[in-house]
Amino acid sequence: MGMRKHGQHPGHIVGPDGSVLYVHIPRTGGQSVCMVFKCADGHLPIAVSKAMMKDRYDKCVKTIAVSRNPWDHAVSFYVHSRGNGNADDHQGDIDGFRKWVAQGCPKRTITQYGIITDCLDQVAYMTGGPCKVFKFPEGIQGAIDEIAAATGLPRKDAPRIGHKTRLDSYVPYYDDDSIKVIADMRQREIAMLHWKFGE
Repeated sequence: MGMRKHGQHPGHIVGPDGSVLYVHIPRTGGQSVCMVFKCADGHLPIAVSKAMMKDRYDKCVKTIAVSRNPWDHAVSFYVHSRGNGNADDHQGDIDGFRKWVAQGCPKRTITQYGIITDCLDQVAYMTGGPCKVFKFPEGIQGAIDEIAAATGLPRKDAPRIGHKTRLDSYVPYYDDDSIKVIADMRQREIAMLHWKFGE
């Protein structure tokens, strides 16, 4: 999604009652939120958005993000980065995923703004200012409802734009070693949002 005609910052949603900064963490349903509010989409941490928006950030009534269970998030990112995985070879996807995790989940990405990000470090996106965080997937609708209430824009149901790219559950992708690797790598978000493997 491109920038809105008036050059609005990604995730900055303006309405009659105020404005909201929606922080789109990769692989957390952000396209659905941006479709509902027709906002510019872009994966930017709060700290970066704050610096880019300057005085507009101070006028935001809320900052909102959706976070995903880190074990589920890692699988989603891996399958998506492979071109949505191989629907006919789940075991191949599982084996490949475990090798990727054992290598430390190489995943740094350069955004369209030239910013190098670690797409799996959800806490980095939420750092830099107060932020209301919803849990994915139920949190997508909660985030939409809260954005609508804060901005005065119409409340809508979250569109379902996800694609069937992997098994129904992320749990079969893991063995004991890969569970521990993700737990060690994502200690901050696990502690912050009390995530547990299998939920």
